[in-house]
Amino acid sequence: MLKTLTVLIATALTAFSSTKAVYPVWQPISLHGTDVDGVPGMESGVAFGVVMSRPMVLSGALPEALVCAVGLQHQMQSIGTYEEKEANLLVLYNISVQPTLNDKGLLIVFDLSKIVTPEDMEVGARDSIKLAVTAIKKTLQAYADAHLRKDLKCAISIEGLGLKNQSFRELGEQFVIKVPKIEPLIEEPEDEDELPTEGEIHKF
Repeated sequence: MLKTLTVLIATALTAFSSTKAVYPVWQPISLHGTDVDGVPGMESGVAFGVVMSRPMVLSGALPEALVCAVGLQHQMQSIGTYEEKEANLLVLYNISVQPTLNDKGLLIVFDLSKIVTPEDMEVGARDSIKLAVTAIKKTLQAYADAHLRKDLKCAISIEGLGLKNQSFRELGEQFVIKVPKIEPLIEEPEDEDELPTEGEIHKF
């Protein structure tokens, strides 16, 4: 009996972890190779860099998979002569993002130990990390709005730093992803003082 129960639990967990679902994921995008330095309505404050969303099919642990998806490869589709093979700034700089969920919240480590500098890149590494943090916040907020029932504490840590980029550590931060407040479905009764008297009712 115990063995059967163990098998059933293991099967259920496997099925849950392999469930494929679609989520919106924001990514830090380079506009290198285009004729614009920004996207109207999505200004990021960084020339040639923008944070935009795309639908992705994810399975596995959440919200960790969402954070990993922010760093996935992204070749923007085009009609015309755009030929850039990669647009995700994290991929271009070879910066990995490693999320870990524990009882205190979600720890997100940016690993810069293998960072590279792309040729002719308009967006610097520092701004790329800032855009990536914004992308993570937007992705987690969209997930929280639809799925979470309590706030999610998060921390960003910048690791794998060399002597030349120690200042990047200051880009680490802590923040909380808030879940939307659900308004009560039952309307509050009106104040008795505001209710019409019996005499006033007969006047209608």
